[in-house]
Amino acid sequence: MTASATTVATARSTSSDRAYTRDEWLEQVPAFGGNGQLPPDERKSLLTGFVAAVDAMGGRFTMHCTTVVVTGAKTRARRVHSGMSSPG
Repeated sequence: MTASATTVATARSTSSDRAYTRDEWLEQVPAFGGNGQLPPDERKSLLTGFVAAVDAMGGRFTMHCTTVVVTGAKTRARRVHSGMSSPG
């Protein structure tokens, strides 16, 4: 007989607030979701939209971030002896 494997998972999270100025935010944009691979005219249009949005909020904003880390460990299945003998 074989006992099934068991998975043990642990989750932890941390939250923080980060204030950004318009220029700090614009430095981040090329790293988001492929924005740096947009054709130059589309990237310029995107940046122009971000400038307008952040300027409309007074030139800075605060972003709330939550990071979640989930780890898991799976134990190996092991043989369990029942002490009963099989009919021969």
